[in-house]
Amino acid sequence: MKLNNIRTGTRQALGFGLVIALMALVVGVTVLRLQALDRATTDLLEREHRAAAVEEWRALTQLNATRALAIAKSFGAADVTAFFEAPIKDTSARIGTLQDALSRAVHSERGQALLAAISARRSEYLAASQQVLDQTKAANADAARQALNDHMVPASQAYVAAIEALAQQQKEQVAADRLAMQHHLDGTQATALALLALGAAVAAVFGWLITRSITVPLRHTVQATEAMAAGDLTHPVTPEGRDEMTQMLRSLGAMQDALRRVIGEVRAGSDSMSTASEQIASGNQDLSSRTEQTASNLQQAASSLEQLTGTVRQTADSARTANQLAASATTVAQRGGE
Repeated sequence: MKLNNIRTGTRQALGFGLVIALMALVVGVTVLRLQALDRATTDLLEREHRAAAVEEWRALTQLNATRALAIAKSFGAADVTAFFEAPIKDTSARIGTLQDALSRAVHSERGQALLAAISARRSEYLAASQQVLDQTKAANADAARQALNDHMVPASQAYVAAIEALAQQQKEQVAADRLAMQHHLDGTQATALALLALGAAVAAVFGWLITRSITVPLRHTVQATEAMAAGDLTHPVTPEGRDEMTQMLRSLGAMQDALRRVIGEVRAGSDSMSTASEQIASGNQDLSSRTEQTASNLQQAASSLEQLTGTVRQTADSARTANQLAASATTVAQRGGE
């Protein structure tokens, strides 16, 4: 579809509408990407919170294991047991809270497997601790020491190591989420820049097309007007389209045709007047020739008339003389008759 078939106002409205639509597209895509980035940030914060909770769980478990080992190595000394009993209970309560929260928050298959491993190691640690405690209560120091070294210490280390594995897994997830969020942020920036570049390119191309659809017919109009002003009515005027510039060019072409018709009629009238003038000139020349001939004839007639007048005058003189002679003869005759 040619832009010249669209009216100028509609064309400009389409251009502005396209630019606004592209701006809305850029804003919409950017907002969607930012919303996704916000969700990713929220997930990252939750994973960091879980990683911190696992790290706290590990530290508290390590602390309680150290306290339990101290009590076990003291073989249940009353003062040592009394010193660590309350802190161990408080720490155990905090560990239970952290464990319940993490059990609800961790949903990945690997995370669930690590939690199951921690639960198994914890059970082994509690069993080993109970064994040491039983031997201590039975005042069996050698058996308690052997249970401590062979079972409780390795169980506590395995328990803490299992929690450490979960903490490492959470740290890896946090690092992966950070990398993904950075990629998402880079993608958002790249998408926004690409859409802006696309919008600028489309706006530039559409603006150039609109400008050209106006300036080209206008230039043709100026050329045709200058040609007519210089007296050239043969300059081609070829309007194409239905916009205002095409209508003006079409009107200019109609005016050019009308001027050609008028000039043709004037030229035809001028040729007729030239022919009539030539005929009149020829008639005048013929009339002049006839007038000269008539004048010559008149001169001849005048000369003949003068001659005739002379002859008449001579005849009159002769008649007068004859009359006088007749009168004289009459007189003589009368005298002779007397």
